[in-house]
Amino acid sequence: MHHEALSGALPGDNMGCNVQNMPVKDVCCGNIAGDSTKDPPMEATAQVIILNHPGQISAGYAPYWIATQLPLLARLLN
Repeated sequence: MHHEALSGALPGDNMGCNVQNMPVKDVCCGNIAGDSTKDPPMEATAQVIILNHPGQISAGYAPYWIATQLPLLARLLN
């Protein structure tokens, strides 16, 4: 799709956006975009690979993450 409005995207969808007055260097792969003043994004879904963990991981595990300089608490659902 090119120059078409979308209400959302699914995993594997290739999408892009054009934000006026924002340098390309300020946009990183994996960023979540939204309007912080009107209906900001409240959740995101990610596919995560954990490389080293001392115990067993199951649904409900809530590690502390740092994503693009933003500290947050995440919860694994399944």
